[in-house]
Amino acid sequence: MSTQVIFGQNRLNEVGQILAERAGPGSVILVTDRGPWLDSYVARLKKILKDAGYSRIKEFNRISSNPTLGECLAGRDMVRQKGKDIVIALGGGSVIDAAKHISWAAEAGFLMVIPTTAGTASYINNWSVITEGKEKKSFQTMAPSVALLDPVLTITVPPHLTLYTGLDCFSHGMEAYFSSGSNLSSDRQAILGCELLVENLKDAVDDGENIVARGNLFKADLLTGAAMNKAGLGVLHAIANIIPGFYPVYPHGYICGLMLEEVACFNRDWVTEEKCDVILPLVEKASSIIAHFSSSMELPLGVIRAQDLKKLKYLALGNINITTNPRPVHEGEMEYLLNRCFQLEK
Repeated sequence: MSTQVIFGQNRLNEVGQILAERAGPGSVILVTDRGPWLDSYVARLKKILKDAGYSRIKEFNRISSNPTLGECLAGRDMVRQKGKDIVIALGGGSVIDAAKHISWAAEAGFLMVIPTTAGTASYINNWSVITEGKEKKSFQTMAPSVALLDPVLTITVPPHLTLYTGLDCFSHGMEAYFSSGSNLSSDRQAILGCELLVENLKDAVDDGENIVARGNLFKADLLTGAAMNKAGLGVLHAIANIIPGFYPVYPHGYICGLMLEEVACFNRDWVTEEKCDVILPLVEKASSIIAHFSSSMELPLGVIRAQDLKKLKYLALGNINITTNPRPVHEGEMEYLLNRCFQLEK
C-alpha cells in the first residue's frame, strides 16, 4: 500500500504533527460528513489544526451518502493552490471517496483521511465510487497519503451504520477469498478479517462505546481491505455498487449483507471444498448477526422495480468487479441472482 496507516486510540491529537512532518504549510480543505454525531469531532479537529499553525481552513460538507460527480466538482473548485493545498477527509466511506476524487481532480498536494466508520477500506486504495446521473461509477483517483485510524472516533456512529459498514467489511473478505485473483496472502488476510468481524460486530452494535470491539472492527477492515486490493471482488459488489444509484435509500453495506448467503451459494461449486469449509461457517455467523438485528432495526426489505431490472443487469454485467468472480456471470445468472436477492415490485 502506498498509504501510511496510523492506528490507535486518540491518534487524532497527532494530526498537526503529522501534517507538519509530511505535508508542510498550506491551506486546509476539510471534507466532512454532516450530522450531530460528528460535530464535536469536527470542532476538535479544527482546534488541533489551528493550534498547529494551520489557520486557513475551508470546510466542505455537501457530500451525500452516495456522492455525486457534481458534489465532487464543487469540492474541487475549493482547492485553489495545486500541489500545495491539503485535503483532509473526516467521515465515512462516502466522504473519503469524494475527498479522493476532489484531491485527484484538483491536483491537491496532500490527502489525509480520517475514517469515522470501520468497513469500507476506502482509505487504502485509489478508487472512488461516484454517482453520475443514475449510475454509480468507479473512478481511478488517488490513494491517500496518510490514513489515521482512531477507533475512538467510531464510538458515536449509530448502531445501524455500524452494522452496515461491518457487513461491507465482511463482504470484502468473502469476495476476495472466492476471487479468481486470490492468493495465499490475500486468503489469509481475508479469513483473519472475516473472523475478527463476526467476533466483534454484534458487541460494537450493542455497545457503541466498546472500544475493544471498535478497534477490532478497524483491524478487520484493514485486513479484508488489503485482501480486496490484492485479489479483487466479484458479482456481489458488481451489483451492490449499482443498486444505490437507482435506490439511494439502500446503503451499500446493507445491500452487501442482503446478498451474502445467496452469492456464497452461487459461487460455492466454483471454488475448492477446502475454501468452502473455511468461509461458509463465517457467512452463517454474519447472516445470524443480520437476523438478530433485523426486527429491532426494522431493516428495509430490498425491493427493486421490475422496470429497472434490464438496466440493472446491463450495468452490473459491465462492472469491473465481475471480472474476478470465480463463476462466469452472464445475463441469465445475473437475473437469477437479482431475483433471489431482491423482491421485484411490478
